[in-house]
Parts: sequence; C-alpha cells; structure tokens
Amino acid sequence: MENNIVSKIIADAEEKAAAVIAEAENKARFIRQKTDSEIDALRSGAESEKKKRMSAALQAAEVKAALELKKAELGAEKSVMDVVFDGAKRRVRELNKNEYLKLVESMLSYAESGDTVKISALDKDVITESFVKKVADKLKIKLKLSKTYVDITGGVILSGRNADKNLSLEADLKEIRELTEPEAARILFGEVK
Repeated sequence: MENNIVSKIIADAEEKAAAVIAEAENKARFIRQKTDSEIDALRSGAESEKKKRMSAALQAAEVKAALELKKAELGAEKSVMDVVFDGAKRRVRELNKNEYLKLVESMLSYAESGDTVKISALDKDVITESFVKKVADKLKIKLKLSKTYVDITGGVILSGRNADKNLSLEADLKEIRELTEPEAARILFGEVK
C-alpha cells in the first residue's frame, strides 16, 4: 500500500509539475507574443518617425535651397544694378567740360547766399573760383569756393550756416537709383523689386 501512496504522490506531483510547466509555457508564449507585438509597434513607430523626420529635413533643405537661390539671384541682380549705376557715374565724369559745368551750375542753383562750395580734387581744374563767382553773380548770391577738397567723385557739397547740402555725384545717383531701380529692375529682369 505504501507503494500505491508513493506512486499516487509521484503521479500527483508529475501532474502538478506538468500543469505548472504547461502554464509557464503558456505564459512564456503570451509574453513572447506580447513582446513581439510591442517590438513590431516600436519598429513601426520608429519607421514612421524616421519618415516624418526625413520628410521634415527634406522640406527644410528645399526651403533653404530656395532661399539660397533667391539670395544668389538678388545678389546677381544687385551686381547688375551696381554696374549700371557705376556706368552712369563714369559717363557723368566723362562729360565734356562745358556739359559738366552746366550740371554743376544746376547743382549750385540750390545754394544760399554765404554757402561754401566744396569740390573733389578731381574737379580742381574744372570748377574754379571764377566759375563759382560767375554762377553766384547770376544767382545774385555770395558763394565761396573751399580751399580744401572733399572725398567725392564729382558734383559739389554746399556748406551753409544751418545745413550742408550734399549734391555729389554719389548722393545724386543714390537718390536717382532709389527712384528708378524698381522700373530698371522690371525692364532688366522682368520683375518689380
């Protein structure tokens, strides 16, 4: 009888062990399936995030490239405009003496009595004291030609008691450029700046 009891205990223990093993295997299978599912979800999420980041990076690169292109185009257009207006300044400097003096005389029409006329060293042999006196007499005002030269390409600077008037070629062409550049850009580049 003792053998029967021992056999029964062993059989019960083996049955319980098999049940525990089966339950452990089921739990392990469940955990493995759950883990595999979580890994798949993480992979899918990571892949989706990677695609989003790649798309955002690509979009940012395209925007940056478009801005760089526009910047290069504007730089090229500015260079062309610089050449155009530098050429205009050069052409004024190349005017014959009489034409240039007519231009300077029109600049001196903005003078007030008592102004000092300042010129470039480039103009010292063209804009003389006698020329300034002749224009002043015509305008019925008193003008004085400065003995010192100013750093301009051409034209004059009128220095008065209350204010100076910059009528240099640089200042005049800058003003002309501001007024005409949009139309010049439209003509040259087919657009308004």
